[in-house]
Amino acid sequence: MFSAFPITDPTLIFFIVMLIILFAPIVMGKLRIPHIIGMVLAGVAVGEYGFNILERDDSFELFGRVGLYYIMFLAALEMDSSSLKRNKYRFMMFGLATFVVPFGLIYLLGTAFLHYTTAASLLLATLMASNTLIAYPIIGRYGLQRNPAVALSVGSTMIALFLSLVVLAMIVAAHHEGGDALFWLWFVLKVVAFCAGMAFFVPRLTRWFLRRYSDAVMQFIFVMAILFLSASISSTIGLEGIFGAFLSGLVLNRYIPSVSPLKNRLEFIGNALFIPYFLIGVGMLIRLLARDERERRAMLRTIGPHWDGNEVWLLTAGGATFAAFPEWYGTLFSGAYLVLFLILLALIVRVCALEWRAKINDETWRARWDWALTACSWLPAVLWGAAFANLVSGMRIEVIETASGAAVPAAEVPAGTLLAGTAHQLTGGFWSLITPFALLGGAVTALLFLNHGALYLALKTGGDLSVRAGRLARRTSLASTAVTAVWALWAQLAYSPNVLSWIPLGLAAAGLVASYLACLRGRDGWAFALHFVGIGAAVAFIFAAMAPDVMRSSIDPAYSLTYITAASADTTLVIMLVAAVAFVPVVLFYTVWGYKVFSARVHAETIDPDEGLHPTRVRDSAQPEAHIGY
Repeated sequence: MFSAFPITDPTLIFFIVMLIILFAPIVMGKLRIPHIIGMVLAGVAVGEYGFNILERDDSFELFGRVGLYYIMFLAALEMDSSSLKRNKYRFMMFGLATFVVPFGLIYLLGTAFLHYTTAASLLLATLMASNTLIAYPIIGRYGLQRNPAVALSVGSTMIALFLSLVVLAMIVAAHHEGGDALFWLWFVLKVVAFCAGMAFFVPRLTRWFLRRYSDAVMQFIFVMAILFLSASISSTIGLEGIFGAFLSGLVLNRYIPSVSPLKNRLEFIGNALFIPYFLIGVGMLIRLLARDERERRAMLRTIGPHWDGNEVWLLTAGGATFAAFPEWYGTLFSGAYLVLFLILLALIVRVCALEWRAKINDETWRARWDWALTACSWLPAVLWGAAFANLVSGMRIEVIETASGAAVPAAEVPAGTLLAGTAHQLTGGFWSLITPFALLGGAVTALLFLNHGALYLALKTGGDLSVRAGRLARRTSLASTAVTAVWALWAQLAYSPNVLSWIPLGLAAAGLVASYLACLRGRDGWAFALHFVGIGAAVAFIFAAMAPDVMRSSIDPAYSLTYITAASADTTLVIMLVAAVAFVPVVLFYTVWGYKVFSARVHAETIDPDEGLHPTRVRDSAQPEAHIGY
């Protein structure tokens, strides 16, 4: 049925990409979500790790690279050169901190705890310390390019990127060429000569050309030539082309007015074709309960001091899985790539929505981010449940020879250890993850989180908002408990070999029922705490039902991945145990302390609904509030 996919015809590929670029802004506009989110999602969906509709041909490599260059070029072109000169030391210090802090921490982690080689630790640290301006198109769309905070972020990003590229060049040189003193002398001379040439020759050439030729097309082609020449030379001397693209934007900054036909053409071509092509290649309750801006802000203030800290637990879980159970991490994150990518993307958009909605005092602006927050709160809730359900029921996992890609017969897979030269791999594809059991699991987590959020709002807010939140909690409690019971009994009777998993199942049922009874009596604190216990017991039930497997194969039990075969070396496990015993209590202490400090109820009546920068003056950097941020 799907033999025609992936599509390989270049013309048809280009046509489909154009359709995505055309319709993604329309669809995202209807959903009131930034359009680039739609392009990224579309790129994942049609790619190899999604539905495998399009083959990633050379056009994606070319246009994607050009799009990345364009982002860096436009970012430099929009920077306020006078502000850059005034705050150069601030830019340098922030840029150095942006690079040095993650680089140093990851390097120490790699050498001291993971026992990587020096080169491997440096490479990992470089990857974590480098960053690009992927989110810059969103900034540009809302006219915030000249905001001092944005300018500082852009400048520091380029400093961190430059230092990362230098370290990367050092690693490559040490591996291939030895990296002796002569190599580094020649490298420094090339970089200095390149920067000096750009600073000396390009401005003079630009002034001469723009004065002599007024034709709009010729001027555009000239600027493009400078951009790609700079990117090409930057790549040739050992740096990435994006550094050259950014440098060309800085040099041409003062010669291309922010309001001019040439500037409009540059932005149009980038935003209409190259940047979208690049993007394609690479809470839940806010609208249910809140009736006005005051109530929406009250709801957000209940989670404001805690949401970022809570998401750290998720990231920590991913890092701990990578260190303690690398085979589990590799199999899960490669097999369920699309699901986990969507969860991560949703969490990123949630962060943007929480931070940006109050920056501009405009109802349309806030509404868009509110809907983005809502959608990106529901999506992870459903996907988490579907992912856990697949872990319980089993996935189409086989043991594959890494050299040939052939499946190893189940009879040849040893018990209790990994077979050398092989790896566990999900071979069923994305559609094998969509089953009635998985969909019901998604409904379970969505309803549980909805109920939990309503209980939290009833506890943390005051007045009429708290009353309505309590009413919603009572209405959703029975539904969430009933659906959870159906799914849990299905999981226990059909997929769990462990009799002991009935214990956490019973605790989960008791916690959820007790929470409902407390909610009926208006005991918000007890209802929330007991619901928390119920969810915790449900999570314990999931892992108890899987034991001793961490990833169960639905093809053959011999292909299943157990906690023994997935585990890292004993030394790594001991180090992680010591770190957990030492630091988890500290983290728990300050988490509890943070909730204690912000334990007071939030009342909507005390909130000013008109905070934020005036929408008509966002682009005006002379506005006093623009300099202080928001």
